[in-house]
Amino acid sequence: MLYDSCDDPVWKPKRKEMLLSSSDSETDCSNKRKRKRRKPSKNKQIKKNKTVSITNKSVNETNAKINDIGKEILRSAENREAPSNISKYHIYEEQIPFEKEVILEEQSRSETVPPAQPHIDQNNELEREQSEAETQTIVDRQQIHSEKANDMETTQEPKKPRKRNPSDWERNKQKALRMQGKKYKGMTKIDGHYKFTVERPERVMKERKCSRKCQNCSSIGEEERRSIFNQFWNNMDWDQKKVYILTLVDVKGCKQRKQDEDVSRRSRSLVYHFKRNHERIPVCKSMFLLTFGIGEKTVYTWIDNANIGIPKPPTKRQIQSRAPEKVTFANDYLKQLPKMPSHYCRSSTSKQYLEPTFNSFCELYNEYVEKSKQCNKPFLSRKTFTEVFESQNLSLFSPKKDQCDICCGFETKNISEETYAKHLEMKLAARTAKEKDKERALVEDNLKVIVFDLQALLLSPLLKASSMYYKTKLGCHNFTVFDLCTKDVTCYFWHEAEGDLTANAFASCVTDYVDNLDERIEEVIMYSDGCTYQNRNAVLANALLKVSHDKKIRIVQKILEKGHTQMEVDSVHSVIERKLHNKPIYSPQNYVDIMKACRPSKPYTVRYLTHDFFKDFTSLNYYQSIRPGSKAGDPTVTDLRVLRYLPDGTIGYKLHHDGDEFLEFPRRAKLRSPADDDAVGSLYQQRIEIKAVKYAHLQELKRVIPGDYHPFYDSLPHT
Repeated sequence: MLYDSCDDPVWKPKRKEMLLSSSDSETDCSNKRKRKRRKPSKNKQIKKNKTVSITNKSVNETNAKINDIGKEILRSAENREAPSNISKYHIYEEQIPFEKEVILEEQSRSETVPPAQPHIDQNNELEREQSEAETQTIVDRQQIHSEKANDMETTQEPKKPRKRNPSDWERNKQKALRMQGKKYKGMTKIDGHYKFTVERPERVMKERKCSRKCQNCSSIGEEERRSIFNQFWNNMDWDQKKVYILTLVDVKGCKQRKQDEDVSRRSRSLVYHFKRNHERIPVCKSMFLLTFGIGEKTVYTWIDNANIGIPKPPTKRQIQSRAPEKVTFANDYLKQLPKMPSHYCRSSTSKQYLEPTFNSFCELYNEYVEKSKQCNKPFLSRKTFTEVFESQNLSLFSPKKDQCDICCGFETKNISEETYAKHLEMKLAARTAKEKDKERALVEDNLKVIVFDLQALLLSPLLKASSMYYKTKLGCHNFTVFDLCTKDVTCYFWHEAEGDLTANAFASCVTDYVDNLDERIEEVIMYSDGCTYQNRNAVLANALLKVSHDKKIRIVQKILEKGHTQMEVDSVHSVIERKLHNKPIYSPQNYVDIMKACRPSKPYTVRYLTHDFFKDFTSLNYYQSIRPGSKAGDPTVTDLRVLRYLPDGTIGYKLHHDGDEFLEFPRRAKLRSPADDDAVGSLYQQRIEIKAVKYAHLQELKRVIPGDYHPFYDSLPHT
């Protein structure tokens, strides 16, 4: 804010302090930016100088405006009136970033408004309207920036390593233009560097300059010459041009010499021809060169480099063959690294992912180099090692399908506008429905709205020791439930010796959470992503239908739009990952302890599960399928958006969040209704055996694990 109340007796000192503090803060910020900037290279010095001059000019103009406005404010203060033509946000409208505009707007709301003057004229009224209009402009900018930020969060793709594309190189672009006879830029050396700065004109057919003695040339008209020129430059590549010229030029010996053979430089004679109706017509050299638009030196060079009438291939630098032993060792090194399938897209990709022991590809390559030196083996360059890595269909990180395929396809013009518009409508409908349900939960005590998701795979043990890179480790899983109203968090944690990732495992966690709800809850609304084996299958549907029948509550399951499944539970996983950073993990119990300490004010409820917790819901054959259609072309399971489970034993569905009425599944889908005596047995009768190789690796890793944790790994069942 530029001015305070005119009735304040210390108004002038305040104004000076504000100006001084503003200039000091700007100086500090500029100094910080200078310390972070890299020293520009010589090639960018000219561009930098231009940028600095423009920046200095902008700063000088801004300072001049501030001084002028300050003088007018001081003069107005002496007359005990606010300046007449100064707007509250005038100098900040273009000179400061958007974030400072929002801060100024919030400060202006908290500050006291100057008391009204006894005399109000039309000028003051216009000032007030102008100030309100500018305030609304700032609010509009805030909305635009927030919308852009949201779009960037949902549509931004993860950067992939670039691959060489020679067709995009400037050298090859200019070469292609030159071979097509078009206008191009030649290369010249400037300040020790070659640059494409020399303008070269396009090839054109020139006027004939042959004498009247050329009888054959006089029979060739301009239209025929134009046809020859266009066919040569438009319908042939560079090698075809060479062959075509060689078929039209005959090399013959000299008929007579006027000088001695030792002195004469003439060793041959060239006879030029045109083709007409598959016949060759001799023409003079001038007519030949001017019609094709080429030079005499070009023809001589092509003839000298020809081999029996065929142009020689260009000589290229011989590529050194890679030593087979280097590639073999790199392949063996990558094969022995522990791998795991993708958690998010097992059905859509066969790519294998290294366990998250490497933070970057650089760290992986450095470990490969160290391993090669230890074994006294030669190692590949990083570029070649990357090619070997990609040839094995490997990746460093597990893919999280947060990127929307439809949005990315629309940006690359592979998705129609109609499909994209329908996708955006579905996304907006899902988000709107979640916000409405969240507002309902805040005012209705008998309603519970939750979101749940499975965290990415966790490994135990997880240390920085080099031996961890080559050993398989114990997989751990965390299924998290988040209450949108109370912000309560419940984590169901287990490792692979106690349970697996199946529909029964997830159904056991969800039904256990609903069973432990307060008796006053009459309706539960749950949101999740559309993972079929986890959230959208007949096993989970039958399990929720049984819970609805037993507790006499209504359960509504809603599926978010694919690619836009951001939920509040993701923040819980983010907090856990930050707490795990650089923390040694010796056993799964360490994960449980860290999760409990993630939020001291309102700790997470963490349940460490064993094999007897999981139930087998496959025996509940109420509905054999939740596919809404019955024939080809009908909607499938992936088209479901809302499922409703009622105590009377019926399941309704919607294909859109905005739909009013629930539809019923086909008759063949439902086999029977739930009964009070329906029993659910245990999924596992004993702990799950891990592979013998993994058990052996865990035993080898005990040398980097404290002895207190050794009994846990010794007790793991294995084949």
